[in-house]
Amino acid sequence: MKTIQNILVRFWLYNKRLLKKPLFSVLLVLTVILVILMSASAEGGVVRIALASEAPDLIYDEITADLMQSTTVISFFSCETPSDAEACVRRGDADAAWIFSADLSSRIDEFVGILHNRYAFVTVLQREDSVLLQLTHEKLNGALYPYLSRALYNRFLRTEFDILADIPRADLLIHYDAVNAQGEDMFQFSYIDGSEDTSDIHTHYLLSPIRGLLSVMIVIGGLATSIFYLQDEAAGRFDWIPRKKRLPFSFIYTLTAVFDLTVVSVISLIAAGLSVSVSREILLAVLYMFSVTAFCVWQRVTLRGRRVLGMLLPLIVIAMITLCPVFFSLRIVPFLQQLLPPYLYLNSVHNLSYAAASLCLGLLFSLLAWGCEKARDRLRLQKS
Repeated sequence: MKTIQNILVRFWLYNKRLLKKPLFSVLLVLTVILVILMSASAEGGVVRIALASEAPDLIYDEITADLMQSTTVISFFSCETPSDAEACVRRGDADAAWIFSADLSSRIDEFVGILHNRYAFVTVLQREDSVLLQLTHEKLNGALYPYLSRALYNRFLRTEFDILADIPRADLLIHYDAVNAQGEDMFQFSYIDGSEDTSDIHTHYLLSPIRGLLSVMIVIGGLATSIFYLQDEAAGRFDWIPRKKRLPFSFIYTLTAVFDLTVVSVISLIAAGLSVSVSREILLAVLYMFSVTAFCVWQRVTLRGRRVLGMLLPLIVIAMITLCPVFFSLRIVPFLQQLLPPYLYLNSVHNLSYAAASLCLGLLFSLLAWGCEKARDRLRLQKS
């Protein structure tokens, strides 16, 4: 009991010492700012689209209302005239303008009759061509599809069945509308372990990388703390600690910073609405703290030099962002990817088999750090 009490007291003292270091305090603040900024940008949208019609039209009003209610990276706003929408694009107030023709019902019927761009009924004006703007075209296609589908249905029945040629359009569409087939009802989404159904998860695209970026920030904090440790060791502040106890001491020293950053990150995930169940978040957080701490201690024991660790820190961060599924998932060098703590952590969120691998990774780094420390002690004794 006394040993646990001593560990907690030392943990508290190390925490106070770390919080006095400006760099560590900046990392904690940046963790919160990162979530706030990404959440704010998600609310406003990345791409702004101006909507306008050449004349008042019921279909245009329905499409506009549907687009305005959608919650994506695209932000829509309506203009009174096509010239206003074009002016918004020229001024930079909008990235693109979608201008709908007058009498959309007739124009859509003409288009499905002859699929050619000279019968196009929507004009798209863009400042430039980018990946995000190309994705907006898919959004436009999705908004127009219900009306094109009805027009194709009506034309098919009239051209293929002569007996229906004189039937009013409204009567034909009664049978079409009787089939209430929502697209989302065709699929059921689940994660690989089947633990969660993703059909009710409406996460913003821009918020998806937050967990990955926070996991990288935790590693940065752990490595920065390893540099702090080397500075304190060089200054002789740890001379009172027996050499054989230096390794567990450095483990607790590093864990202090990793713990603080992990707690802030988990709270940020919950605030952003990106957390899974509480029990799973706690389990993953504990395993990640262990693997990151062991990874950082191993890096410190292996590299030793503050300058070397400082120079390699940006390379390690780039490797984690590139090889781990922060923004996208790549399978370039699987063995190297699995040696990076964020890779296993991010994959374990919806697949607990990776959680066991994360525990094994922490144990592996701990053994490597212990082995390197023992080898260095033997060399020191031989030289003396």
